[in-house]
Amino acid sequence: MLISINIVKGKLLLIGFSKNRPFEIRRFLFSYLISFDFDRISDLHHKCSVEFILIWFLFLMLRYIFPKAKNVQGVPKQRKGAFHDTESIKYFETAGIALEVYDIIKDKFLRIHEWASYSEYTFADFKLFDCKGKQAFRNPEKGDFVRINIKGCPDLGTPYFWVTIQDLTVENSADTQNIFIVFKPSYKPDDKHKRIEHFYSKHSTSTFMISRHGRKITVAVYGRNETANLSTHFLNKIKNMFTALLAIAGLSKIQWKIFTDSLLDIAETKS
Repeated sequence: MLISINIVKGKLLLIGFSKNRPFEIRRFLFSYLISFDFDRISDLHHKCSVEFILIWFLFLMLRYIFPKAKNVQGVPKQRKGAFHDTESIKYFETAGIALEVYDIIKDKFLRIHEWASYSEYTFADFKLFDCKGKQAFRNPEKGDFVRINIKGCPDLGTPYFWVTIQDLTVENSADTQNIFIVFKPSYKPDDKHKRIEHFYSKHSTSTFMISRHGRKITVAVYGRNETANLSTHFLNKIKNMFTALLAIAGLSKIQWKIFTDSLLDIAETKS
């Protein structure tokens, strides 16, 4: 049994759920956590001051409860702000079977424009764009952009979030294969002012990794240096602050755990 502590409409809510039915509960949590009354901007400061304090207090508690960020080769160092290590791991009967499954996962992993279709419980949609801002339906490359549409996100300021591929690394040896993609908050490809269009600041990164070593396959997402992007106009500040707080409080980890689990499940079904 897992106990989740959340702030919902000004009240401290404790929710317990078992591992047998996680997804329905997660959808329930998400739909209510984003249901703040953003239409009444004039009342926002008064209504959310208590929620902000409680969420921040919870975040500080979690930082003491959970261990420090993992030191993973290929993942940027954790220096400030929040972080998460989200991993799905599976062992197979032989290294040969694991390699076959890895190839299936790699194919799915590199189709960024299809990520949203891998699970019916995903919270976001992803579109790949080249460095000139043209939508692409190929494997990603360093310097590409990804446009993110978070379903149910409050309709304030810019409608999408943007990241760029800071690094893409492929490693192959006799018994080990790795792919790392490092995403960094970015501006829109056609923005001459290069203003960051993301709820996290320019210092944050998300590293997506698939790895095979012998019989073991790991699919992971590592968030590092996660701080809210407040270098923007008023409406976007509000949107970014609450989206970042929800992500830091655990919503982001839930999303990426669904994603990593789904990649392994799809591969196992087709292997």
